[in-house]
Amino acid sequence: MVYKHFIKLYQPEKAVRLSERNFGTDGNIYAVSLYAAFCI
Repeated sequence: MVYKHFIKLYQPEKAVRLSERNFGTDGNIYAVSLYAAFCI
């Protein structure tokens, strides 16, 4: 996964990933549905 490489390289406090799936979290990664991307 590309976003895991980015997080390993830059070590941000939080990360947001756009997804076709529902909202969720995985550690410091926040998944946001594509239909709600305008809320970011």
